[in-house]
Amino acid sequence: MNNKKNKIDTEILSIDKLLFSMDLCIPEYQRPYKWSVKNVNQLIDDILLHSDKTAYRLGTVVLHKDKNNLNIVDGQQRLLTLSLIAYELLQTDSIKKLTALDINQLSIAKLDINNTISKQNLKRNQLHIKSRINEFSRDEILFFFQKCEFVYIELTEISEAFQFFDSQNTRGKD
Repeated sequence: MNNKKNKIDTEILSIDKLLFSMDLCIPEYQRPYKWSVKNVNQLIDDILLHSDKTAYRLGTVVLHKDKNNLNIVDGQQRLLTLSLIAYELLQTDSIKKLTALDINQLSIAKLDINNTISKQNLKRNQLHIKSRINEFSRDEILFFFQKCEFVYIELTEISEAFQFFDSQNTRGKD
């Protein structure tokens, strides 16, 4: 749907479309990446549990289009964690036979993350994900990339992006 008056684009996007075909940015106002191993395990467990479905909705991602940048307003924790999972899956031998996805096109590979807390948490979680990656079967790898989906919302007005974020995250943190 494209609403010209409010400058809102919405659609359903799979992980491969979201993480490999867009240049995502983490704006300065975003809080650090703070997901714990517990959060990572819950996400992986949910994906594996629902892999027998035709699709699995992972929630909403809200982006603010600012000139050439797509700034993540909502969904940063999940997107970064899913990027780590995608990165580790792309390191496996079986993935090369399943998809033509290029690790160099992964959005997280292009991100400039300077926050020390974010770096530490990303490193810890990547090591944990690496220890669990062999739990993904061939079908679950394909499910992850092609059937795990987000409601994608792109806004051009930053005030609308924050208003949308606030309305979706009554329990969220500043």
